[in-house]
Order: sequence, then C-alpha cells, then structure tokens
Amino acid sequence: MANKRINVTELDFDGIKENLKEFLRGQEKFSDYNFDGSGLSILLDVLAYNTHYNLLYQNLAVNESFIDSASKRASVVSRAKALGYIPRSARSSTAYLNVRITTTSTEVNVMELPRYSPFTTTNDGVTYTFYTTQSHIAYRNNNVFMFSNIEVKEGKPLAYNYTVADGVQYIIPNANVDMSTLTVKIQESGTSSDYEIFEPADSLLDLNGESKVYFSKEIDNGLFEVEFGDGIIGKALTNGNIVIFNYMVCSGNTPNGAINFHYTGPKYVQGQTELVSTQVAASNGSAVEDIESIRRNAPKMYTAQNRCVTLNDYRTLIMSLYPTARSVNVWGGENHVPVSYGDVYISIMPAEGEALSESDKQYLLNDILAPRRMVTVHPKLIDPAFINLQLDIAYYYNPSDTRMSVNDLSAAVYNDVIEYGSNNLDKFGGIFKYSAVSRTIDNVDASITNSVISIKMHRDVTITFNQVAQYNINLANPIFISDTPKESIISTGFYVLNAVDQLCYIDDEPEVGSSIGKLRLFYRTVDQKVILRYVGTVNYTTGVISIENLIITESPSSYFTLVIKPGATDIVSARNQIVSISPSLMKVTPVVKSDADNYSFVRVA
Repeated sequence: MANKRINVTELDFDGIKENLKEFLRGQEKFSDYNFDGSGLSILLDVLAYNTHYNLLYQNLAVNESFIDSASKRASVVSRAKALGYIPRSARSSTAYLNVRITTTSTEVNVMELPRYSPFTTTNDGVTYTFYTTQSHIAYRNNNVFMFSNIEVKEGKPLAYNYTVADGVQYIIPNANVDMSTLTVKIQESGTSSDYEIFEPADSLLDLNGESKVYFSKEIDNGLFEVEFGDGIIGKALTNGNIVIFNYMVCSGNTPNGAINFHYTGPKYVQGQTELVSTQVAASNGSAVEDIESIRRNAPKMYTAQNRCVTLNDYRTLIMSLYPTARSVNVWGGENHVPVSYGDVYISIMPAEGEALSESDKQYLLNDILAPRRMVTVHPKLIDPAFINLQLDIAYYYNPSDTRMSVNDLSAAVYNDVIEYGSNNLDKFGGIFKYSAVSRTIDNVDASITNSVISIKMHRDVTITFNQVAQYNINLANPIFISDTPKESIISTGFYVLNAVDQLCYIDDEPEVGSSIGKLRLFYRTVDQKVILRYVGTVNYTTGVISIENLIITESPSSYFTLVIKPGATDIVSARNQIVSISPSLMKVTPVVKSDADNYSFVRVA
C-alpha cells in the first residue's frame, strides 16, 4: 500500500532525509529505487537541507520574538519597548570639586566658571577629562574666588543639529551617550535666535498638545533616537524648525574612583592660579545596560508601572534607574525597629564603596523616588551595616588519602570558603548556611572527612565623641544566651568620661529565665573585671542591642567593635544588614584523623 504521508517528527538533517526516503519507498513508481546510490540522493539532500534551514530559521525567529529567549540586543530592546521600558544609556562618572582661584588682578570682582570648563584626572594610568555641567559664579574675597561643591562629569561634550522636515529621524549619531546630559533646544528657524527647551517625558500624565517634551528610544547599534509630540500628546514641530542636541559621550565606569583633578581651562584674570580639592571622588559611572539586565528589569518595570506602591516597586525602580546600585533592600516601617508607620526604609549597597554619598542620596530621594511615591509614604535611606564573620575552622583529614601538603590543603579550604562568601553573601538577602559551608569544606579534597566551624559576628559601631550618645544595633539574628555571663557580647576598648585612665569595655549579663539581658561597662585589672555600671540592654531573641548614656572621650579608632556569639548556626542579611566572611578574621586548622579511642576533639567557642 502506497505511503501518502511524510513523517514530520524529525528536525535534524539525517532524520529529515530518512523520512523523505521512507515516503518515496512507499510510492509504487519508486519502489525499486536504491536512494543511496542514485541521482535522487542528491535531490533528497537538497530537500533535506532546505527543510532543515527553514526549521532552523523559524526556530531562531521564534526565539527572538520573546524577551526570555532572544539573544540579539535589538530583539531584547524591541520586546522591552513593548513593555514601555527604555534601556539605560551609559552614565558619566561624576565628581564634586572645590576650586580656589587666586589672582593678582584687582580689576575683577566677580568671576564666572563657564559650563563645560575642563578638569583632567588620571585613573589606572588613563587620563580622563571632566567638565562642569553648568556655569558657576564666585565673588572676590581678598584675592580669592572660591567655587564650592561644583559638579563635573566625565565625557566629551558634543552637539548635533537637524532641520525639521517630513520623514526625518532625529538620531543621536554617537554611541555611549549619557542621555541624562542631553538637552534639546528647538529653534524657530535658521535665522532666528529664539529657542525653546524640551524636557524628557517621564509619563503621559498631564501632557497635552502644548507640552514641550520629547521621547527617546534605543535603536540599532546602541544609538538613541529622539521623537517629538504630534500636537495631541506633546507639542509638534513644524518644518523649518532647528533641533539642537547637546550631550556628552562618556567612558562609562572606568573613571570611577578618580580623586586628583587639575583645572586645564583658559585663564580669565591676570596672575590666575588654581587649587582644586575633591569633595566627592568620581563615582556612579556605568556602561550601557546589558542584555541580561534589560531582560530582568523590563518585566519588573512594567509591573511597577513607573510608580512606587509596593516594596518590590521601590526595589525595581532603583535597580533600573540607579545603575550603580549593587544590591537593594526595602522594608516597611511596620517591620522597622522602632516601628515607624508611614515610612518605607531603603538600604543600598553601591557597586563601589560601602555607602552612598549625600549627593547620591538626595538624587535618589528627590529625582527618582519623589515623583513616583505615594504622597502619604515617606522613603528613608539607611546605610548598609556589615556583619563580618569570624570563622575558626578545624577540618579533619587523612594524610594518606591526599597528595597535597597540609599547607596547600589548608589554603584550598581557605580559598573555597572565601569563594562561597563571594557567591552567596556580600549582598542583601544573603544567608550564611552552616551546612553549606561545611559541605564546601568537605568537598575540597577526598582526604577531608569532616569539619567543625566556630562562628562569631563582628559589628562596627561609629562613635559619637564627647557627648551623651545612644547606639541602637539591630542584628536581626539571635544572640547566644546562657544562665551566667559568658561574654556573648564583648566590645573592643575605649575611654569614657569619669574613667579616663581605664580602657573600658562592654559585655552582657543575662537574666535567668528571660530573653533580655543587661549591658555592663567595665575595665580589667590584672585578675578581675571591675563593673562600672549598666549601659543598656540586649534582646537575645531578636538581636536588638541598645547602648544608652555613654560618653566616649577617646578610642584607638573612630568606631568600636561588638564581637557577638550567634544564637544559631545560620546567619541572615536582613534589613540593612550585610553578612560577609572576613578573610582577615578566618582561621583554618588541620586535624589529623584518628580512631575513636584516640579522637582529637575540637572545642567550640
């Protein structure tokens, strides 16, 4: 019986060709053909190749139609555009400088530092030029003109013009443009000196036919195109208008960290000399948003709808609009200690450094969050607080089961634990899991049979000197509790008022049958502790430590450290806490495996 149907289950070349053969063998006219040795084999190759190519093309085309599977940037950007998401452009590194100009001239009383005044710096052996973003005015004070806290951005200032006509696309012809530096001016005509400034449209709300706004989008090759209104949503342009773009092309994040700047602009007065000091080092530069970031942020931004209502909305908007945020955590005031209804608390770990600068905090609060938050909710920024873990690791091993020296084996254990910390900690939401770390150690080498880990938490507390101060520390992790004082909490030393000759410390005194303990201020003699007074409380269950009425007059550093025994083997990064494994606090001790009769016990601190 003739086979009238082709099996279409195969997608690879050989399978497609074999299905075609089977179909032809089922036809009476080809029942006696040897398809492998005849000319029909070539025709079958062509048919199979054509089918295979079409299937491959269709598979690629379908993949590029979805944001989750697309691999080309243009496809991901196009899918994100349908969700109303515009990928981040490159961002110029920004610094804040103080410029002191001294002159021998007595004729000038007011000096202007124009927009785009240049300052050069070197970072990692590469020279970069930063420019002022606006003009600044200073008045003479004796022979000095002082410009304070001026903002400078890295990049090259450029301008580009278009004449409005039908069919013209307004494309910024440079890659790595910092779109936050773009200014758009519309000149009435080439002979007119009048112009209007158009602003970026962040929302369609309140826009009408006279709104002077523009819309931007990413197109091919990483370039950006600017579009204008149609007279209904946004003011429309008329033929003959001149579109003037002013913007900066930047180097992304590579200038971040630059700190020494020199003025390289023209001299404006006789005998001019400049002294430049850095108030805030260069930071917040970033490269163009990559594909994976677009793929992750676009659906979340669509869910947030460019407004801050839920905690995830805050997190999504900050990660999308503030690219130098490495990790973000957000929690409501009802979960804060102490409770503060109507507030939302935000902690941000920057990509560089440990905390945001004041200028960055104001930018986040005023420019990113204020236009998008609910009127009755007040966002508050809190710096990250680091819990540095002290790990004392003892691992048991059998020397006969390894070719590694004991030093190499200990180094391998050390490095793998540090790598575990880098991959799982050093961010909000990270959890130190005792079992996972123990498993990491056991998997270093076949000779390692088991391990014991002793853990202590180190928390630095910034000191307020020479005044009555209160320190509230919320570890969000339980603290070890016993019926007698065992230094579950012990501080490093400092000097206090009324005991200026004694290096003082803080420890804890638990109350029997209670989860609340007292904090004691004491100093040590040769053979005893001398308790001065109680200075606060500790909640062993919640990890809240409150130190009160403490006047510190002197300390070896600007902070003291609380060394704390955890009440659990797992330690979490909750709220503004970030758990980190400190390489300098880790100790690795090898123990040779022995039988039960001669077992070497490791005492847990």
